[in-house]
Amino acid sequence: MGENIRNNSSMPTSDAEREFAAHNWETDQTWQEKMRNIELPAVDEQAALLRLKRKYFKQNFNSELEISGTTQSSQSSSPPPQPQPAPRPSQPEPTFRAPPPRQPTRPAPPAPPVSLKSRQGICFLLNFATILFAMGYVAPTAFSPTSYQLSLVSAIASLAIVVQSSGLVGRHTLNKEGIARLLSNSTAQYILFGLIHLPFQPILFTLVPLVTIAFYNVCEFSKSMMSSFPEKYRQQLTTHLNEATQPDAVQGMLLNNALVEIILLFMLLFLALFGRGGLFHFILQLQFVRFKFATSQHSQHAWGMVGNKLDGLFYHRLCPQPVGAVYGKIKVLLRRYATGA
Repeated sequence: MGENIRNNSSMPTSDAEREFAAHNWETDQTWQEKMRNIELPAVDEQAALLRLKRKYFKQNFNSELEISGTTQSSQSSSPPPQPQPAPRPSQPEPTFRAPPPRQPTRPAPPAPPVSLKSRQGICFLLNFATILFAMGYVAPTAFSPTSYQLSLVSAIASLAIVVQSSGLVGRHTLNKEGIARLLSNSTAQYILFGLIHLPFQPILFTLVPLVTIAFYNVCEFSKSMMSSFPEKYRQQLTTHLNEATQPDAVQGMLLNNALVEIILLFMLLFLALFGRGGLFHFILQLQFVRFKFATSQHSQHAWGMVGNKLDGLFYHRLCPQPVGAVYGKIKVLLRRYATGA
């Protein structure tokens, strides 16, 4: 993910802020190595990166730096008004004159773009709907037959707004490089995940990654509304929201999502083998998991955890040797398929 943070238009007010602003992040090998092992959340990526930078700088360079500090983007000044030409002296109109030529009809001006707060509000409602419909699918309610699809559609819509706001979608998105760059984004990957499972039979595990992302987004948006809560509840709620959205919690959430995607793959395999599910559904999920393995460190870590568990079972002294040999061959084939070797 990108690491571009806009500089402050005004000079920093403290020595710690000046040192932080002048720090060269590109030549800081420790910082570059740290970022290779961190995957930033898809939503509010710039704010999360800034928090990580300030925390890293405070721990390693200047302990007086405030982690809660923020930066503001520079604003361009509006151009000065152009001088208006002096009015011409009025001329007497002739008694007879030709009718004035018709002016071409001008198209209506385009609608103003949706503001950032409006997009955040829409995403909050869609994420809340994702959680609500998922609960409706689990609990017996009047709309449970369609709540599974409604939860997926709400999640896809909210993630699509995030991708559109991030600037990944543009005129050059349809070429090969643009599509590859788009699909390497974790938010776009979960849009693809929702579209894969939308037409098929409902499976509860499908909703888990999308609901956890929706829960994170709801917590992030709720932090901006804490000023409207009573004082005696505000501090406690803010503490819980900060714990739910801190970088370590986000990394754990993404790792759990990767594990759920692998479990879902095995579930679809067994359903297809026993005639309870479609083989095409399994193939689509297999391709998705393979693509995630090639682009996500969390997916690679999750596969390593699953592989260690399976090795302990099939290479155990009580496991028959032919079974372990078959497992070893299957493992080699899967590794070649995942890496394209």
